[in-house]
Amino acid sequence: MIKVFAKAINLPDRWNNIFADNSYMSKENLDILEGCNPCCQKYVIINDRSAFIVYELKLNIFSYSSMDFNLRVNIIGIPCSVSKQGYKIEAADIKELENYIKREKKSCIILNSDHSFLSKHLIIGETLPTCRLGVLWDSLDSYMLNLRSHYRYRLSSAFKKGEKIIIKKLDDDTMFDQSLYVLYENVYAKSNYKLEKLSIDFFRRMPTDIYVFYIEDKSVAFVQLSGNDRELSFVFGGIDYALNHQYDLYMNMLAFILRHGIENKYLSIDMGQTAEDAKMKFGCSQYKKYMHIYHPNFIIRFLIRVFSKKLSYKPLRLKFKLFKEEN
Repeated sequence: MIKVFAKAINLPDRWNNIFADNSYMSKENLDILEGCNPCCQKYVIINDRSAFIVYELKLNIFSYSSMDFNLRVNIIGIPCSVSKQGYKIEAADIKELENYIKREKKSCIILNSDHSFLSKHLIIGETLPTCRLGVLWDSLDSYMLNLRSHYRYRLSSAFKKGEKIIIKKLDDDTMFDQSLYVLYENVYAKSNYKLEKLSIDFFRRMPTDIYVFYIEDKSVAFVQLSGNDRELSFVFGGIDYALNHQYDLYMNMLAFILRHGIENKYLSIDMGQTAEDAKMKFGCSQYKKYMHIYHPNFIIRFLIRVFSKKLSYKPLRLKFKLFKEEN
């Protein structure tokens, strides 16, 4: 049995139970996203145990290659470009999910899946992996002592360049102003893999912690963080690229997230997608994320399948030996 809701506020309490381990998918946060990123969201519950959100977006499905194929598509995912899944599907309900996608008679992409569905109707590809670090240290000093000399020197050098940086948490996220939003726009403009551009209201209204990096009272970067009982997540950031090299801003941003995760005793840190090389040099591992594509036209679906290798992101194959005990 499938139930479809047009507004998050009308979702039953069961929805939050299904997504108890994914705060982005709570009724309250989805209601906020309807206000700050409206994109024809719909919410679907299957058999009172599986659920997903679907929204509309125009994008190039071959964004990981030099090919262009722009489509107005339905996306099953969270409408704020984070790496978490926008669904929770029991194995017995996968067929119902496929039937819903086909009945809509629109192109559809399931984004950021942690696993791949075995389906003759859905074309599988890899999307950007997420970078995650297990927290194994009780202080940043112990983390640094465990680094091989080259990486310890690199981080110490970043700290020296960033000596003038002052980091302050916003007392109230409504204080997120236009100067900070421009820093987010800098990152968005530089991104090779754009989805939706979020409004300033997203940063003002979502229940997250925002830490601003100042140099001589000027905001030059920020990180937006959220956490649950176990994991800290890097949501978004912003940076003044003109000052990045001089103060090693990005390295200091990542180092702050690491320090925050250690000091607040999180078990792991999800550093998010993109910039994998920099994050892997902090000790992160890449975790695969999948996407699944459907097109209602058989011929187009066939062509997409033929070029399916062009769909997939090719993750970095580099390995970094950061820590002394690694062989």
